[in-house]
Amino acid sequence: MAIRVDLANYDEVMRDLEDCPKDLAKGVRKTMLAMTRKSGGVLTVARAEIPKVYNIKAKDVTEKYKGKREVGGITLAGVKIPFFDVEFESKGTLTPARFGMKPKNRYAHNRAYTVTWQPLKAGGRREVPSDTGYPVFLAPNPHGGRILPWNRMYAKSWGKATGEWKHLPINAIHTHMSVPQMLDNAKVQPHVQREVERRLEKLLQENLK
Repeated sequence: MAIRVDLANYDEVMRDLEDCPKDLAKGVRKTMLAMTRKSGGVLTVARAEIPKVYNIKAKDVTEKYKGKREVGGITLAGVKIPFFDVEFESKGTLTPARFGMKPKNRYAHNRAYTVTWQPLKAGGRREVPSDTGYPVFLAPNPHGGRILPWNRMYAKSWGKATGEWKHLPINAIHTHMSVPQMLDNAKVQPHVQREVERRLEKLLQENLK
């Protein structure tokens, strides 16, 4: 999923700026580049709009920011005005730990617990579903970072293979949700697009003064 940063009213802009001075053309270029920066542009809008619907933090959106990709442009007064796609990482989905998971750590002394999460900002809490039918439990991420919810693949934690007792495989539980999927949601995408266009128009007016 990518957010397009271009001149929506392309034909009108071309008519108005066809014979524009070079300094005005530079103002248009400055506007397009500003909208792709991490601060004040598309990323800022996504950081604000996604957490209004989904129960994640703005920093979770930032972590999936992939960058900008030039997808064309126009030339005014000898100045190239680039158009961009601002992209977010689509590889992998988020774990329930990103969505207000409780508890955040295992209880001491093997105390029983139920792992819950709240995927939507306005929704209620629900139990983290088991992928295998075996109880969900919490354990550290072996690659570092936060505690994650896990599923056993077998009824027992230990098994005997080649004459030795070994830990049997477990799988970290993931959701079906990713930041690009959230951006494409019908409750998110229109608000993001409108806010991007509003900021673009405002910056364009400021930079053409």
